[in-house]
Amino acid sequence: MTSICIIFFIYNRDQIHYKHLLRGFQAHGTKVSDEYRKLIALIRETQTAHLYPHSINSKTLQQIPYPSFNPHINPCSKRFYLSKCPILPYTELIFEFNDNNTKLFDDLNTFKSICKLEWNLRSFYTNCSTNHSCCQFIGPVELLFNDQLISFEQCDNITQNDLDKYNQEWFLCKTSSSSCLNSKLENYLTYIKSSSSSSLIFKIYISIENNETKLIHLYDTIYNYKYKKIFYLKFLNFDLNDEEILFNYYLEKNHYLIYLTLCLYLFCLVLFVKNFFFILIIIFHILLTYFSCFIIYYYLFHFPITILNYTSLILYLFFILIDSFLWYTCWFINKHRRDDCTIQRIIENLLTQTFFYLIPKNLTAIIVFVITYTNQIIALQCFTVFSFLLVSISFFISFILYPASFIFILRYQSSIPTIEHLSHRFITSTTNCFLHRFVPYLIVRFKALWLILLSIISILAFLIIFQWPKLQFNACRLTFDTLPVHSPSNIYENSLNSLDIDVTYYIGSRWEVPNESLIPLSDIPTLDYNEENKMTSKPDGIDTFAYALKHNLSQLIQFCSSLPHQINKKPFVYKHYHRHVSSQIFHNNSIIR
Repeated sequence: MTSICIIFFIYNRDQIHYKHLLRGFQAHGTKVSDEYRKLIALIRETQTAHLYPHSINSKTLQQIPYPSFNPHINPCSKRFYLSKCPILPYTELIFEFNDNNTKLFDDLNTFKSICKLEWNLRSFYTNCSTNHSCCQFIGPVELLFNDQLISFEQCDNITQNDLDKYNQEWFLCKTSSSSCLNSKLENYLTYIKSSSSSSLIFKIYISIENNETKLIHLYDTIYNYKYKKIFYLKFLNFDLNDEEILFNYYLEKNHYLIYLTLCLYLFCLVLFVKNFFFILIIIFHILLTYFSCFIIYYYLFHFPITILNYTSLILYLFFILIDSFLWYTCWFINKHRRDDCTIQRIIENLLTQTFFYLIPKNLTAIIVFVITYTNQIIALQCFTVFSFLLVSISFFISFILYPASFIFILRYQSSIPTIEHLSHRFITSTTNCFLHRFVPYLIVRFKALWLILLSIISILAFLIIFQWPKLQFNACRLTFDTLPVHSPSNIYENSLNSLDIDVTYYIGSRWEVPNESLIPLSDIPTLDYNEENKMTSKPDGIDTFAYALKHNLSQLIQFCSSLPHQINKKPFVYKHYHRHVSSQIFHNNSIIR
């Protein structure tokens, strides 16, 4: 029920519909989501920078095209569009000054410290050379140096006049984009403006390229970084692929904890469910449920088996432990009465007993959900879907498997070994007393204590998630972005009530491409992508930029025209654009930047 309520709440709050494409639950397999993903893919593939490679003979501007479309790109990756760099996934480091009155250009020593920090991060975690622009590292000081930061000594040689000049350039690009001559700095400042305390923070972006050694070193050394009480690391946002690498590393490193958990789980089964045959049925129940969910989750829904499913399995194991104890209790009570040995009476008693376990199970689900929601390495969507599948399918299998097992156990009860039979031979009287008196006493006599304790923990978890912004989940993991992340205010977003997306806004634009979703392979539209070594300048050839742009724009216009027209909506701007502008663009090389 908890999983159903979570899904219903999120889906109805942020449901995808045509009149507002800026928000939506990232559902897979629906008609609306498939059309939306195709639209984003078409817009992305028709951009100038993606289609047109850099000129081999050009020495002033060597523009690298976007890489060929990759359906596995994380929609929430920290990415920049720079004129001389491809789109790269970045790890975002957000630093904040300790003093609320301190700013980036207030003190020369503070600026030098930031410069040294950037140089150390760049030299250790990237493979940038010292004679050209570094696409793997983006920081405020490096952008102000205009790609001329080539040594550590430059930081010590910064003068007050240099600082004043950098401050003036920063202020100019921040207030007037038309007067800014540093396009990279202008693009960087758009990400700073989105922060509420933009004057108190600065951001550094590093592309580590899935290097496990450097990722682990960065995570271990800089997570609680503080510099002489001047500034400190406030947030550390890894790319999704980097998070999986880190998680798998620490999972292997702490594998003994997993083994310990499994051993404790088996011990609890033996402790509460004393019939060995019933324990085998429980294990078979777990394997059958997981196999069924894997088939549905992976092969039917095409969801990746992400790191988050480990949390779902922990939740599922806890549910199975409670359910197993519940089933065994019903059987243990009914086995002494012949009139209660039918499946109908067993199920009736089961429903009666379920009431006593309903509250702790739901509280546990809430706790695990909140812990999952606040974890930086876990995605909420897959957890909700996968845990819902596990619990629902497990519930369905249990009502088929366990009653049949009861009949078998009751018929062959004398020949099935139990823990009571072994206790007289292998277990001492002290252990026997522990099993029959102490453990039941803790469970039955202190039931109110466990319920109160679980309630307090769940209440504290909810207070943390709503009152502690550092632990709040990143909404980008749940929504799509049609416009770039630094789009105008919410007032402008609320006014976008139609599907009118200006294609000219994206073609040749310096702004970041739309964040595409996790598009299944079957949903990727077939478009022309001209590789660098195949691009020719022959007129009317199929390997020219004009042909590829015209062909892809035609597909985009055809796709948008096929969408159902809504009443009282403005006509699509794509048609207007195609009718008046396309013929000029296709034969005009001035669009190339």
